[in-house]
Amino acid sequence: MSRLWALLVFGILTGCMLLLSTHWMVSSEIRQEMLLHAQRQHALVQDTIRRFKSSQESLIGALTQHSAVKNFASAEDDANELLLHTTHAHQSIMQLRVLDTDGHERYRVDRSLTGTVKLVPQEELQSKSHRYYTRSFMTLEKGEIGYSQFDLNMEHGKLEQPFNPTLRIGTPIIREDRVVGYLVINYYMEGWDDYFGSFADTDVFIVDQDDHFLHHPEGEWAWSGYSEPPRTAGQYFKGLNAGDVLQGRDAVSWIDDSTIALPLDLFGQSVLALYRQRTPVDSLVFEKLYQFGGISLVALLLVMVPAGRLIYVGFRQVQEERDKEQEQAYFIQQVFENTFDGLVVLSPQGTIVRANRAVSEVFGYSCEELLRQNINELVALPHRMQRDAGLNGFLAHSRSLAGEDREVEGFHADGSTLPVSIAFTQVSIGRAPHFIGTIRDLSLIRSLEQEARQKESMMTHQAKLAALGEMLVAIAHQWRQPLHGIGLIVQDVVLAHEKDRLTPDYLHEAQDEVMGQLEYLSDTIDEFRRFFGDEGRVQSCNLAGVVAQIQRLFSPQLKAHSLGLAYRLASDAACSKEVELTDLVRLDELTITNRPAEIKQLLLNLIANAREAIEQLERPAASQQVITIEFSASGSHVFISVMDRAGGVDTDLASRMFEPYVTSKRNGTGLGLFIARALAERRLNGELSYTRLKADESQPHSGSCFTLSLPRLLETPFEGGTS
Repeated sequence: MSRLWALLVFGILTGCMLLLSTHWMVSSEIRQEMLLHAQRQHALVQDTIRRFKSSQESLIGALTQHSAVKNFASAEDDANELLLHTTHAHQSIMQLRVLDTDGHERYRVDRSLTGTVKLVPQEELQSKSHRYYTRSFMTLEKGEIGYSQFDLNMEHGKLEQPFNPTLRIGTPIIREDRVVGYLVINYYMEGWDDYFGSFADTDVFIVDQDDHFLHHPEGEWAWSGYSEPPRTAGQYFKGLNAGDVLQGRDAVSWIDDSTIALPLDLFGQSVLALYRQRTPVDSLVFEKLYQFGGISLVALLLVMVPAGRLIYVGFRQVQEERDKEQEQAYFIQQVFENTFDGLVVLSPQGTIVRANRAVSEVFGYSCEELLRQNINELVALPHRMQRDAGLNGFLAHSRSLAGEDREVEGFHADGSTLPVSIAFTQVSIGRAPHFIGTIRDLSLIRSLEQEARQKESMMTHQAKLAALGEMLVAIAHQWRQPLHGIGLIVQDVVLAHEKDRLTPDYLHEAQDEVMGQLEYLSDTIDEFRRFFGDEGRVQSCNLAGVVAQIQRLFSPQLKAHSLGLAYRLASDAACSKEVELTDLVRLDELTITNRPAEIKQLLLNLIANAREAIEQLERPAASQQVITIEFSASGSHVFISVMDRAGGVDTDLASRMFEPYVTSKRNGTGLGLFIARALAERRLNGELSYTRLKADESQPHSGSCFTLSLPRLLETPFEGGTS
């Protein structure tokens, strides 16, 4: 009975976990869909603003070039007629005025809220020099167009009632290269409130930098900065501060589970556009879950009814035969548009005939803008030709790149440059040769490579500090005996003094012994300073001599742990013999030209690893308390192996031991062997490998063997990494 209860509890917990996992996945998918939907709506808003600015800038530019406007001081009738005609023709214009250089109105045409257009008499004209936007327009240079803030209209120092959202566009009037006045157009912007509220499934909020609503779906919150007292967006969306969001680096900010904030350039005014899904997220989640349940039910029914499956397959076969050509064209279109790499089709003259979305994203141009450009305007090809080089020039130039993937410099629409790779393939379309270009943005790859180099440099520095730590421990062992000897000498002198046996000869003898011990301590310090003194320097060195320097500092520490070093010289692959290190130092075949400081650091790491492996054994045998260093040489390389018989490394771990953060030690970092191999390959131009030593009749214990292979001559400094 208890097993049944346990099975029931397990089933309930598993079901809950599955339900929660499904809920989380569906919620994540919905949030992603909401973000993409908001970004599409945001792009539509930005495009609408851009098209409005483009059309109105064309209008005001055309008006300032008209002779009646340039000569408004003398052509009064023509100017009045032009302004009236323009205001009648454009229903969104609320006021159209001409100001002199002091900001006084010379002409003004008004449109009332009922649509009536009239020319304002001269006696009713006003001075606008005190208005902030007039002062801004009066700083514009020739050809510049300025925008006021998107705000409410003021008449005679008071807000117009009901609220009248207004935008003003101004530009200087130039005659004979001299500013003679300013043309200012006031636009009714109430239609923009209707536009922001026209999205079927989304509420749109516009918040300025002062955290006030410019647009709000609820009328009482609209233009909240003008209410008494002013109300902020932070009061509606708890914790929201539009200024902080706009100053942040994130392009997208989630305000709550249903609201997304995106920065918006509203006619030169930096504002925050908020998009809130009208349907609650939980409702969308449950709707998705219902859909998932329905699909699962349909799939189950299809499995249970084979006949229906057969009918479906037969229908699909007939349909595929009928629509084969259309589907093939659609497939090619989808592959072209949705491939990760940018694809362009070039004419024989190098003009872009077709481009997919990936190219648009790489260079920042729309697909329509790309069709008017030459490939040389986007990338700096080798031996760059002029745009009008003609058919033969581009053919010869592109054939030299055909089949090659080259890294070149690309030119973004915002004026910046970026690394890209490009490759051309020649094809025939009709009777004319064309080229298909494959373009890939390498910016992220280069950034990741730079980050990897920085991390590797930091880890190499950590390894150097670890090696220095090993050396400090070795020096501590070196110093213990002479310091103990000095202490005994001092005690002996004091005792001789107390017994009245302290003679001058006795004192001089004690002095000589103390000085001898101090000289030994000084020699140890000098040896430590020389150990890494030639860091990074390429010079001739004997590998046995390098090991001798390590032994002098490291052997006391090994002896303290009852460990020893043994040396072997391998004459061939099957034979090696034990030798004295002093004999090896005299062998020319072990002399190489490389970086001895980095070699010491690497070997010290391997010896320390062997020592730690032996120390982890509970009762090591005598043969396991020896670290063997074997030397061998070939025509072009010299090999040095560090071996121990501490049991070796597991097979699973051995295949990954040179990867970062892989370790068998309880408190290990997993960086030692990774950095050791990086030093061998990038600084020493060598190789570091691992071999598991098997137990045999002569040696009953298995172990590890790390072999460092080094070239005899490092001709030039190898710049693969840093030490």
